[in-house]
Amino acid sequence: MILDEGPGAGASVVVTAPEVLATAEGIDEPRTFEVRLSSPPTGDVRLPLRVFPPEEAVVSPTELVFSPENWETPQAFVVSGLDDTEDDGARSYEVALAPLESTDPTFAGIDPPDYTMINHDNEYRMVLFDPSDIVDQELAPDFFLYERTALEGGFGPLGDRFGIRVTDRVREGTSVDVTFRLINAEGDASFEVGSEVHEHTISFTPDNYHVAQYVDIHSLDDAVVDDDEISLEFDITTADPVYQSWFFAAQPIAQADDETDGITTSPLATNMCEGATQLATVALNRPPTESVAIDYTSSAGELSIANGSMLLTPNNMSASMTLISAENTVSQNDRQIQVAGVVDTVDPIYVSELAETIAVTIEDDDAPAQGEGEIGQMVVQQTSCR
Repeated sequence: MILDEGPGAGASVVVTAPEVLATAEGIDEPRTFEVRLSSPPTGDVRLPLRVFPPEEAVVSPTELVFSPENWETPQAFVVSGLDDTEDDGARSYEVALAPLESTDPTFAGIDPPDYTMINHDNEYRMVLFDPSDIVDQELAPDFFLYERTALEGGFGPLGDRFGIRVTDRVREGTSVDVTFRLINAEGDASFEVGSEVHEHTISFTPDNYHVAQYVDIHSLDDAVVDDDEISLEFDITTADPVYQSWFFAAQPIAQADDETDGITTSPLATNMCEGATQLATVALNRPPTESVAIDYTSSAGELSIANGSMLLTPNNMSASMTLISAENTVSQNDRQIQVAGVVDTVDPIYVSELAETIAVTIEDDDAPAQGEGEIGQMVVQQTSCR
C-alpha cells in the first residue's frame, strides 16, 4: 500500500505491513515490515525507525537507506516485543516511520504514517480464547469465551473449538492440568463425537507451556423441545505456585432447540382402501409437567379408531392408534374423512394446544361402476384399490 506521497510527482513510500500487528513478551517471533520507494531518487534516501515507548519493543535496523540503484528493492525491518517482570497486561506501542532524509527534494520530508502495535504480557497469565477470531494463536489476547448459543445437532458456536495456553513458563518438575467439565449436559453436549464425554483434561509442561491446545465441544440433538442451559466449568490442578491461584469462572452456554412446541401427528394425510388399517402416531414435542389426555374421533362411521383415547405423560410422550376402514360391497367414489383429537390437560404448555387433524381418503375396492357416455362409450371409474 502507498502510505505517503512527497511534493514531487510520483514520489512515495510503499510499505507492506505484517498481517498481525502484535508481539508478545518472551516469544521470539518478530514482525517483519518491507519498504521500498515508488520511483528512483537522485540521491540517497534515509528512513529512520523508532519505537515508543522503548520499554515495549525494539526495531532492527533503526534506519533504512535507499539509493538510486536499489530504490525498488524491498528492504525489511523487524519489530520484536521486549520482556519485563511486570504484570501489566497487553500494552500498545507505536512503530514510528520518521520523515525521510534526502538531498532529493521530491523525497525529503515525506512522513509515512506510524503503526500502532500490541505487546502481550507473559507474567503469570493463562489465556482462554476463541481461535476462530485469532490469526496467530500464540498472540491470543486475554479474553474469555463470550456468551455462546448453540443449535442442537449443529456445528455452530458450541461446536467451534476454543483454545487455551499459558504465557509464563511452567516450573521444572511440575505441570498445569486444566480439567473441563460440562454440567447439565446429559444428552445435549459432549467433548467427543459418537459418545457422551463430559470431562476433558489438558496438561501444560515446561516443554509445551507456550503452545496453544484446543478443546472441542459437540452439540447433541434430541427429539424433544427443551432449550437447555449448559455450564462449562474449569479446575486447575498444579504444584506450580504461580498457577495454583488461577481459576476461570464457569461459562454458561445456551443450547437453542431445533424442535418446535406442540403436538406432532403422523401421518397428517393418508389414503386407505376399504377394509384396510393404518397406524398413526402422536407425540408431545416438549416434556409435560402434567398428564395430557387426547381423544380422537372419526367424522364418519365407516372409519373407526382403535386406541384413539390416549394418555401421554412425562415418561411416555408418544402413543399410536390404528385407523380401520370398514369393508362394503357398494361401488362408490372416494370419501374424505377427518380424524380429529381433543386435548384435555391442566399442563400449562399444552392446555391451549390443538391436536393436528388427520385427513383420510377412503378408496373403493369394489367392481367399477359403468355408465353410458355421450357417444355411446362405456365410462369406468378406476381406483388404486381394485
